[in-house]
Amino acid sequence: SVWLVAISKSHWGMHEIPRFLNLGAVLGYLEISVFFKGAVAMHVSVSINSLRREPSSKKDPFVLKISSQQMRCQPGILPEEIKWVPADLRPSPREMSLSGDRWILVSDEDSEGIPNVFFLESEGRLMPALPKVTWHERDRRGSQDATVEQCREIGRELLSFFQVVESEISSLKEIDLDKDYPSGSVLEHIRKLVLSSTVPISEYPFKPATGELSSEEIQKKLNPHWKSFVSGPWRRSMTGHLANLKYYCENGELPRFYSLDLENSFGFRLRTRDHSWIVGKVFLSSGWRDDGDTTHLRLVSRFRDNYGSEVVSFGSMNLLIAGEERTDRH
Repeated sequence: SVWLVAISKSHWGMHEIPRFLNLGAVLGYLEISVFFKGAVAMHVSVSINSLRREPSSKKDPFVLKISSQQMRCQPGILPEEIKWVPADLRPSPREMSLSGDRWILVSDEDSEGIPNVFFLESEGRLMPALPKVTWHERDRRGSQDATVEQCREIGRELLSFFQVVESEISSLKEIDLDKDYPSGSVLEHIRKLVLSSTVPISEYPFKPATGELSSEEIQKKLNPHWKSFVSGPWRRSMTGHLANLKYYCENGELPRFYSLDLENSFGFRLRTRDHSWIVGKVFLSSGWRDDGDTTHLRLVSRFRDNYGSEVVSFGSMNLLIAGEERTDRH
């Protein structure tokens, strides 16, 4: 302990050793991130957010699978899959961030990192952040400004904060969000952070698809909107791929539908007589906005970017015509 205090003053510039009442007061320094696949929380990582002055002392994070009877989602996230749907026809018309497969930091991002050493009042002793203490000294063999890294394994003499965390979670593969862990424990701290940064899937407006439907099953689900589009009157705004799609369907051609990742979200492709495919997506906003009018066609936009060329709403059916795929003819 005496040696650790000396190192902290001479090499880390710590004129005073921070004091914490108990381990629970130190858990806020843990760097905790949640991995979202789309908008669904899948894993949580836990690492010691040590002071960045000693990057070589950093440890690989612990990763736990998130377990719960009900999946958890990140609130305010708009799935990339339906970004093209008009804002007033989505479940939530407010602006939402895009989702993707990514890690999201859920702990305090303003934390400067846990002190390299601190005094734990509940145990009446010093506790280093990591079991391996590192510092830099002047390299007497080099130039005046050259330094060399020194290290000492201190975990056997003084149990470190990292070792406390490791002893609780290193043998686990998952964290159960439905379980009550002991108050002040690492697992209870992680559980509370994950719960506070996510919502149950029952409160999330975009439900994942429950399974793959056949083209015929999707066709039934889209009626009567699709039939009204095919048999309804032509409009001056119907040009390009939209006009081709309607023309082919009027003449008995059937698009092939397939399920996408979200409930009420589908893809389609229709074979043309030129051996190409008209491709696109369909999203049903039934249940969020369904005015009951299956005959009113609204050309939302005609544009060219990553999301296609035409977006049309037809009652509660939203149609994206992404373009035409051409195949080589031999």
